[in-house]
Amino acid sequence: MVSEIEIIEKKSRYWQLPDDTLVNTKTAACLINKSPSTLKFWRTSEQMRGPNWVIGRPVSYTIGSLKAYIRQQQSNTYDGGSNG
Repeated sequence: MVSEIEIIEKKSRYWQLPDDTLVNTKTAACLINKSPSTLKFWRTSEQMRGPNWVIGRPVSYTIGSLKAYIRQQQSNTYDGGSNG
């Protein structure tokens, strides 16, 4: 069984890769703490939410698009806005 520390260490190695590095849906989901099915749903929904993806077989995500997604989510969370 993989420990939580090993998972964190593995994730940190991905974030050090060049922004144009491609990763598959399973890896992308792990890196942004979502399920692969959530990413698939986002790609197929009318709102087209989530990180940008690269169309192909298989669908891929760039490390840069995942970083941008996380930055966007953080700014939406910490902008002082009200959700009520």
